[in-house]
Amino acid sequence: MFENLSIGLDIATALSVMAAAAAFIWNSALARRKSKLDRRKEIIKSHVYRTVEKIIRDSSDIFRETKKIEYRLRDGETTQNLNQWKDLILELTGSFRWLIPLDQVYGDGRFELIYKEYSEELDEFIRRFAKLVSPESNESWDFYDTMDTPNRITLKYITRLYQETENYLQ
Repeated sequence: MFENLSIGLDIATALSVMAAAAAFIWNSALARRKSKLDRRKEIIKSHVYRTVEKIIRDSSDIFRETKKIEYRLRDGETTQNLNQWKDLILELTGSFRWLIPLDQVYGDGRFELIYKEYSEELDEFIRRFAKLVSPESNESWDFYDTMDTPNRITLKYITRLYQETENYLQ
């Protein structure tokens, strides 16, 4: 009788050791998976933050160039070369391109979509602006409102970038 009890205890002990080992392996696998997801989130966040910082620096350059144009207008220079200002605006979208590799790695496509829409909206602004300032145009326009349009467009897409990133990470 004690022999059967001893065998039963040995079996129970072996089963509990196997269950503990299985639980350990399972928890280790879950921890590795969570660690991998956390790392992915950190990579995405760091890319997004660097991109936004670059866009803000570029926007500051546009603001400074706008101020130069404003000062020249105040000094009576009615004819301006706006190519430098326009080029700075077109360079804004370059920073968003840094996020496209994230789409290629994580396969989502949302950053490339934002980049394309942002690019198209700035291109459309440049086309409208070129018509406004052309010698043939008789249309009146507000200097500050028009010259600030690229900044408003940029802010809209930065906000969208943050929101899309947050949605992706959840």
